[in-house]
Amino acid sequence: MVEEDRCISICSVSGFVTNILSGALTCVFALVGSLVGAITGALAGRASHSGLFRGAGLGAVAGAVLSVEVLEASRAYWRSQHSGSSSLLSITGFLADFFNGRFMREFLRPSFSSVQRWQVNLTEMSYEDIYDMLLPAEGRIKGASQEFLGSLPQHVVTKGSRVDACGDVVCCVICLQELDEGDVARTLPACKHTFHMKCVDEWLSRRLLCPVCRQYM
Repeated sequence: MVEEDRCISICSVSGFVTNILSGALTCVFALVGSLVGAITGALAGRASHSGLFRGAGLGAVAGAVLSVEVLEASRAYWRSQHSGSSSLLSITGFLADFFNGRFMREFLRPSFSSVQRWQVNLTEMSYEDIYDMLLPAEGRIKGASQEFLGSLPQHVVTKGSRVDACGDVVCCVICLQELDEGDVARTLPACKHTFHMKCVDEWLSRRLLCPVCRQYM
């Protein structure tokens, strides 16, 4: 009885450790795929003049999805071929099937199809749509009302207020333009980030989050 309990405990711990390692491996694949996809997308975006950051964002999402799909397909292949065979023979068979195309046809075709659908959908989405997709749920509920926007403080940019404590000119991260004297700006009360009033009002009318720190309004 004691031996059975010990075996059950060992199996439980082994299964728990296996699940942790599997999750960690999936995260590593997703991060590596995202990094490679971001670099590739940035280069493609720069070459096609569609935007460096837009290309990097699209490439990062597509790369992460493809990496996880490849990992899952590899696991499925391994399980289907591993029963009753040695590890060396399984590895040899995997490499042989990979290079002759069987692995691609049977296991990765659905993965590439799903990634292709992702790419088609992503290319039709704007940067703001992708941003919204990655936001927490409360940030997607609704935008700010006109009454709420009217309650936020606003000010006219002066020579002194257009620079920060370090002496650098404040830049509106929404339009990527510097604040000039005479511009009307808003400083969000909660996080103290400053933007052009027109830019931040349009932003907050769609989502109640600061575009810099994502603090919920």
